[in-house]
Amino acid sequence: MSRLYRPPPTNQRPRDTLDQVLHLPVDSALKELKKCRNQFKVILATFQDEHHILERLYYKGKNQHNSALFWKRVAETRRYCSRLYELDLGKLIDDVQLSFFDANTANKKKALKGAWTYYPDPKFVAYMRNRLELVYNLASKTHARLTQAYRSLSLAMQSGAFIQYIVLLVAIVSRMDILTVELLAGVQQASFTLRQLYDILEKLAPLPSPEIVPQGLDIINSAPLDPSALDCLVLGMITPETNAFRTPNSLPSVTHKFSLHRDQGIPTQAGEVVDIIKRKRTRTKTKKKDEIDDIFSF
Repeated sequence: MSRLYRPPPTNQRPRDTLDQVLHLPVDSALKELKKCRNQFKVILATFQDEHHILERLYYKGKNQHNSALFWKRVAETRRYCSRLYELDLGKLIDDVQLSFFDANTANKKKALKGAWTYYPDPKFVAYMRNRLELVYNLASKTHARLTQAYRSLSLAMQSGAFIQYIVLLVAIVSRMDILTVELLAGVQQASFTLRQLYDILEKLAPLPSPEIVPQGLDIINSAPLDPSALDCLVLGMITPETNAFRTPNSLPSVTHKFSLHRDQGIPTQAGEVVDIIKRKRTRTKTKKKDEIDDIFSF
């Protein structure tokens, strides 16, 4: 992880240039960042106190326990905790919050209590989010090193040598491990909030899918036209001036005579003879069960 902290320029824009629909999500994200900032302030203050005690114990026993096996874990823990504290996580969140206010404001703490008037460039928010992800990775490694140091110190306690000194180291390592776990949860929440801010500023919110309105006629399911209605439709479109078609009075009347046969239900024209074959339905008589069938349930 790079020690250089060089965020890109904010390139602030007025609040009025942002869509008014996105103002409420930005307000919610800034409130969530404020909660994370207050949480980091408490955690890092306690972490600093524990780190100072660890530094004093380290320099006190460096010459005496330099060759011990557990001392390598203590030195590694000290190095990771120092690196994590040097990141100044609170300043990173402050820079994100101040990017939504006027940069020329003298009293910035007072400005944070009011409404935001500007918004930064999405590249600035993306850089801060990547920085938070690096902090999360470093905090995860610090948590792993603290766990290994606790196990090593617990094994060293079994010998009984320098028991008071090792007990102090175990207490400090355990306390710093708890603070690191709480810090991991806060960094994860802050990273998620910055992700939301980036999506808002990039206007990547998913648009509502347009409703598909069915168009056209359902010809397959439509009922067939009546022949007489079709004749009227065609004749109604012909003007009397055209001689190519006959008028409705000159058209012969077409009548269809149908008779419905009672036995088969088939429509037939009048005058036709339909041979009907009547089939007799024979019923199969069931045999009576004898006593053996009753016994074996046949």
